[in-house]
Amino acid sequence: MILTFIDTHVHLTHEKYEIDRIEVIHRAIDHGIEQMLDIGTDIQTSQAALCIAQSHPEVYAAVGIHPHDASEIRENDWKTLASLIKESKVIAIGEVGLDYYYDFSPRDHQKDVFRKQLEIASEFQIPLIIHVREAMKDALDVIDSVSRSSWKGVFHCFGGNLEDVPKVLDRGFHVGFMGVITFKNFKGSDIVRAVPMDRLLVETDSPYMSPVPYRGKRNEPIYVKQVAEAISEIKNIPLREVAEKTTANAKSLFGLGD
Repeated sequence: MILTFIDTHVHLTHEKYEIDRIEVIHRAIDHGIEQMLDIGTDIQTSQAALCIAQSHPEVYAAVGIHPHDASEIRENDWKTLASLIKESKVIAIGEVGLDYYYDFSPRDHQKDVFRKQLEIASEFQIPLIIHVREAMKDALDVIDSVSRSSWKGVFHCFGGNLEDVPKVLDRGFHVGFMGVITFKNFKGSDIVRAVPMDRLLVETDSPYMSPVPYRGKRNEPIYVKQVAEAISEIKNIPLREVAEKTTANAKSLFGLGD
């Protein structure tokens, strides 16, 4: 029996899929990728992700403003975002957060846009897809500045340290791992082991960061199995358990049916 997975973070709107997007989706489905979550990074890609999701039963959409694009947002974009959230195939707000590595947008703008989307997520009771790079303390501070008893969502491509794991878990979030954990120079095995199986998700971030042995090539949702295999090895548990647990986690977090 083939093992099935849910890839909780893909960017199918990317131009690298322009020629063969449908084939990429079908290839993933044929190889046991049960569902995929297509992530928006601005209004345009959020709208495109919804269109793809509406055309493919196995694809769902997340809509949001990435920290890289925080300085480009216009007032009317908030109304557009709110209207997108009401669509049935939209199951999360994302990709949102803070990125101090690239600093493509001023940090104050990043914080303001992140906080606003946290408030929207609280209003609509919808999970978040959170991107944090070299900004964990500020990200947690912004989250804590928004009044909410508990949060739902995932810290995608977890970039914190071991001490950050309980801080994220205590606030109600899941933790997502992707192809980086397959690299020979990966030094975060203790972080992977620290995340309990009921709070762990697998993702590819396609078309970026392909796992070994596909590193350097275009990433695809089909390669989420390599991420699961790395988790299986690091945690010393059967691959089937990784598949079953992460799939159940994704379905529970995002309200996905069979």
